[in-house]
This record gives sequence, structure tokens and C-alpha cells, in this order.
Amino acid sequence: MLSKQEQADNEHIANLSLTDQINLSTVSLIFYQSKSVKRELLANDKNIDAYEPSFGIKITEAFKFGWMIMQALFLLVVRLWFMFLLALITIFIIRYFRNKKKNKNV
Repeated sequence: MLSKQEQADNEHIANLSLTDQINLSTVSLIFYQSKSVKRELLANDKNIDAYEPSFGIKITEAFKFGWMIMQALFLLVVRLWFMFLLALITIFIIRYFRNKKKNKNV
């Protein structure tokens, strides 16, 4: 009988200990959300010149555009190398036959 009572007391103490642990426990929650920024651009009708790029930016853009045009022209010449070679060969052949014809006539 004593062991049953002792066992019941131990179970009751364990149950109270578990209840205290649950009641006094702390739960930490961490919420994560990526940063998002919402921007809104409002038109300024009174000062329209504020939207025009500055002189320095215009100059740098002009240089960039000029450089892109030069690259495009160079690539065009490189891509058409065979046509230039064919034109040179044709010019030399025409000159050769003209000179030969002139030498025959003289």
C-alpha cells in the first residue's frame, strides 16, 4: 500500500512539474520578411526642366553612342572582308586587261 501511495505521489509531482514547465515556458518567434521598398514618382508639371539630364551626362551619353557607332562600323567592315577582297581582285583584273588591250593597240 505504501508503494502505491508513493508511486501516486511521484506521478502527481511529475505532473505538477510538467505543468509548471509549461506555464512558465517562453516561446520565441522570429518572423522574417524580405525588405521591400515601394517608390512612387510624382510628376512635377511646374518644373519640367528638372527631368532633363545635365550637360555632363549628355556628353558622356554622346561619347558612348559614338563609340557604339564606331564599333558597329568596324564590325561591318570585318564582316564584309570577302566583298572588299573580291572588289580588289576585280579592279586588278580589269586594269590588267585594259593595260593589255592598250599595249596591243599601240
